[in-house]
Amino acid sequence: MKIAFDAFFSRSYSNFQRGAREGECVKIEADELGHKGPKRYAKRRVSKANARRNEGYFRGNNGKKWGLPVSYCTAIRDNLVDPYNREYHDHEYGFPIKSDAMLFERLILEINQAGLSWVTILKKREAFRTAYAGFDPKRVAAFKERDRERLLADAGIIRNRLKIEAAIGNAKIVLKLAAEYGSFAQWLDANYAADLHTWKILFKKTFFFTGGEIVREFLVSSGYLAPAHDDDCPIYEQVAKLNPPWMAATDKGKVRRS
Repeated sequence: MKIAFDAFFSRSYSNFQRGAREGECVKIEADELGHKGPKRYAKRRVSKANARRNEGYFRGNNGKKWGLPVSYCTAIRDNLVDPYNREYHDHEYGFPIKSDAMLFERLILEINQAGLSWVTILKKREAFRTAYAGFDPKRVAAFKERDRERLLADAGIIRNRLKIEAAIGNAKIVLKLAAEYGSFAQWLDANYAADLHTWKILFKKTFFFTGGEIVREFLVSSGYLAPAHDDDCPIYEQVAKLNPPWMAATDKGKVRRS
């Protein structure tokens, strides 16, 4: 489930800095941001600017001040987020995806969000779509060095060489999975009953730049892990009617949750 953004602007609870104030040190799990290798941690000192953002973000339109992280749905309900996030929450987040191009888009956007705010990615979404050939895996997999240079010079997207290389490499992997399983979606469907830990291992073995939080958000947002929405969120029922894969992944009546 997404948690309202903190000073570090992550949607996840694991990266949430829990109301950190200026000068406080917080611990961030490095592999959550897509790093390879053994789990390691880094302490970050909260800056004055980030402390101010953190302080202001948790004050809703009704003046209520939040001292603890709030869920994505609560942030939407209490008008704590921008229109971009509201639109995404109401019409995309947690809704099942079966198109390989749309799944590839979601994966690439989640990878690019690492270390940044989700609203930054949503604002750049159309530029990403243009730059990455409509998120067509076949076209992206065929990108050459000139395309890499074009992407690195495109101010409309995230100009990070590692993320660009991951997009191209992952497009090739999506094509391989489609050749073996029929589609990227069918590969995901074949593993729908996996828990989060198993999914993380699977993605780390299969794709590039897929740290634990990237994997979790990709799966929750595309309907493969629960819960995207709070039980009392009106969007929950809309998603449930579409029978997302996580609804079938049960263990003695208990839903597998992220």
